[in-house]
Amino acid sequence: MSKGGFLLGKIIERLGLPGLVQPVQLIDPEIGTITIKTSQFYTTISIEGTDFFFDRESGRYDGWGRGLKKPTQPADCTGDRIQESSPVLVYRGRPVQE
Repeated sequence: MSKGGFLLGKIIERLGLPGLVQPVQLIDPEIGTITIKTSQFYTTISIEGTDFFFDRESGRYDGWGRGLKKPTQPADCTGDRIQESSPVLVYRGRPVQE
């Protein structure tokens, strides 16, 4: 990194601006799969199925969640009535499409 890049980084850090991150998937032999992705409102860090959400504009931590691995079937349901469900991401009270 050049001196100019270093100084710019220090200024950005002092101003408290969020950092930039590119989507990536990493495999760690001890932790497992780590995925970083961005959407309209969030930067999401996923570690083995647990998602940690950070506000895209401020970089502040906003919460966490887990997706469903497979659909569940209530005891009184027949196979033809099962519908898969998926988690819905909500931002400020509104569903968000990823």
